Amino acid sequence: MTNRLLSEVAGRLNILSEYRRAASMFSDICSQYDSSERGQCRIIMVTHILPDKIAYFEALQREFGIAAIIPKSYSIHRPTLDLLHGSGFAISSLTKRQLRTQRVRSLAFLRSHIQDHRFIVLDMGGYFASIASAMNDHFKAQMIGIVEDTENGHQKYLAAFSKRPARFPYVSSARSPLKEPEDSLIGLSIVFSAEAELRTRNIILLNKTALVLGYGKIGRSIAESLRRRDVDVYVSEIDHERSVQARSHGFRLADAIHDLLPCVDITFSATGNRALGLAEFARMKNEAYVVSATSADDEMRRDDLIGGGYRRHPINDGATIKYVKGKKSLYLIADGEAANFLHCGSVGPYIHLVQGEIFGAALSVASIARNGRPYFPNGMHEVSASQRQIVANSWKRAFNDSRLILLNPNRPVSP
Repeated sequence: MTNRLLSEVAGRLNILSEYRRAASMFSDICSQYDSSERGQCRIIMVTHILPDKIAYFEALQREFGIAAIIPKSYSIHRPTLDLLHGSGFAISSLTKRQLRTQRVRSLAFLRSHIQDHRFIVLDMGGYFASIASAMNDHFKAQMIGIVEDTENGHQKYLAAFSKRPARFPYVSSARSPLKEPEDSLIGLSIVFSAEAELRTRNIILLNKTALVLGYGKIGRSIAESLRRRDVDVYVSEIDHERSVQARSHGFRLADAIHDLLPCVDITFSATGNRALGLAEFARMKNEAYVVSATSADDEMRRDDLIGGGYRRHPINDGATIKYVKGKKSLYLIADGEAANFLHCGSVGPYIHLVQGEIFGAALSVASIARNGRPYFPNGMHEVSASQRQIVANSWKRAFNDSRLILLNPNRPVSP
């Protein structure tokens, strides 16, 4: 990227220091791998377009070459997008639905961008899960692997591979310990964004009744953040082990949500399993709010509202959509998309742990280990503990400031 564009965006957002630290981290990770086998390999990626990804994009471009970026439509930071355009990156308008339903067009899109190069797909949310096998058939040895970031996307690949096993390396970072800080902070940021949006209508969370659907890492973080705000929290979780875990953490369980919904002020959906449809919307109380932890098409059947006779009214410059049918109104914050991206979805420097793991996984997929074998043979994999150690250590060297703190013997000690 040009230094002028980078400095302009990073300086305006006060992230120049973080950018430099992240760039140092990626260089450190890269130094752990042999670059001799990575020639002519390209990246196709699905991603958020956010300022905290600038160093990540640069590292991928330097080590591989990014053939195309498919942005997630609800998380596009315009100055960062302009930076990418100005630096010559190919930004695609393909959607998840088009990738799933228009196979011929999707394969033609890939061919036009990767041409004769080998390539790796860095997926986020299972965009390519439904056509992964077709891609493998079409491109054969050119397609050398897929790396998936999210639990939601991982579930989609598991479903696809249950029908036809992966005949290429598939690597998931969804359940990595390095994602736990991000997942926890995402939960906090979702509640923050929901509360900020509620406050624009003179509503506060205090003493409200909330239902959290899903008690995975993000759902748990949401529930705990709500409890700290003195919200009356119920949890619904179809996995019996996690539901018992929620109960042991002091949350009341909602086994029959249809009975509870008429009493709930705000519902947070963090299942990735389209838990909300017309039947659930119909049971919600008038003036209820709905907040999603991920893409609307993964958390709910939003089109059911229009099909069920609800009219759509944007409020607060579209940050919330009011759906009205007769005398009943429902409010979908961010129109059911991930609410935290109303405020750029920032989780601080910990996002670079996840980026570092995906970057390292891509380097591994494209490289040959010292014993002459691939790091990842065909099939399903997670990043190894030793590779995660490399990422974590590189992150610590870049972001841990404790080495800069000097104790002043003359400074008074607080009681």
